[in-house]
Amino acid sequence: MILGGAPLTPAQVGTVPGPGQTRLTRTGPLVGLGWDSAQPAQTGLTFRALAGAAFGGPKVSLSDQGPMAGLAAVQAWTAKEQAEAQSKVNALQACPVVQLGLGCRF
Repeated sequence: MILGGAPLTPAQVGTVPGPGQTRLTRTGPLVGLGWDSAQPAQTGLTFRALAGAAFGGPKVSLSDQGPMAGLAAVQAWTAKEQAEAQSKVNALQACPVVQLGLGCRF
């Protein structure tokens, strides 16, 4: 990163801890197709399978931790990086879902 024409070292700027955070909404619609072998009068082992897609917008958040994290230029750089990451994950509006289940009816 360059600040006022002078390059800054990573130790001066600080780090973005981990890869940042990308979170999906806690609830959202799921579209799928499935099969379940359980019948009301059936006893014994049952099997279920489902495949589909969950929809929801992922949200990216980045934060800088370092001695210069409070500088406007560092905050602007972090915001720019966050916006670029957000634009990349916006393509992930649908997440594939596969569910398999095994049960026992008495």
